[in-house]
Amino acid sequence: MTKNKDKDFDKKLSEARALVKAHKKAHGDKKSVPEAETSRRVDDILCLLCGYDSYENLNRELRSRKGISDAVDFAVRLHLNDTVVRMIVEVKSITKGIGSRDYNQVGNYARKNDCDWTVLTDSENWQLLHTARVRDGETFPIEEWNLLTSASDKLQECFALISLKNLQKEGLDKEWQKRKPLTDEPLTRALFSDRIMNALRNQLKVGKRGRPKDGDLFVALRGLLREDVREWADEQYKQRSPTPGQQAELTKKRRREAEAKAEAVPPPPVVTPDDSDGE
Repeated sequence: MTKNKDKDFDKKLSEARALVKAHKKAHGDKKSVPEAETSRRVDDILCLLCGYDSYENLNRELRSRKGISDAVDFAVRLHLNDTVVRMIVEVKSITKGIGSRDYNQVGNYARKNDCDWTVLTDSENWQLLHTARVRDGETFPIEEWNLLTSASDKLQECFALISLKNLQKEGLDKEWQKRKPLTDEPLTRALFSDRIMNALRNQLKVGKRGRPKDGDLFVALRGLLREDVREWADEQYKQRSPTPGQQAELTKKRRREAEAKAEAVPPPPVVTPDDSDGE
């Protein structure tokens, strides 16, 4: 259940849904609806459900450099004269929809405008994305929702996440700190750590056959990963698996330790026969 639920949210939601339903009905299944038509509805929804002022907070068609044809649909700012872009909103035509195919585009916009956060929407479907400023602007989906079909509580939480009030409190950055450990690199590094790998080998132990070999388990797990994250797996496994040279040095070290331990143990006393006993 949403905390501090806005008692007027359901009324505002009904208005927003009516905008989108009318937009869909007017255009049917046409594939040539201009994005500008959808963008007008998105402007209204952001003001209605997120508390933005269209003139104060939503900079339309911002270009990152002069002469560049591509421009972000909305650059969200806290104040009229604020030059810092807090969030980008990229709009697609309601008949085109949104998807991962758009991630490269929004990632480029985010990097050019030095902004970590993007909302991708066609007015009905919405996605909140975080774009890292490393590894070619890798894009991470944070939340997604459907204005027409998602539950009211879910919608209030999601629109509150991208609201003006939350941006003022730097709430998105706090949200990223919670989500960051669940992204590809830290998850992959954790999966191939000594602790997790050993736990998996114990869990997969089969009777007298014993535990799976470390290398066999690595190959099996690696095959389950997306190709673009396998390099992290390789790096992590390389760190926990010694090279032939390292293995040879490790063997020598163990041999030296065994020899030193043996030398530290005093030899047993030598018993010599007493000549007087034989007389």
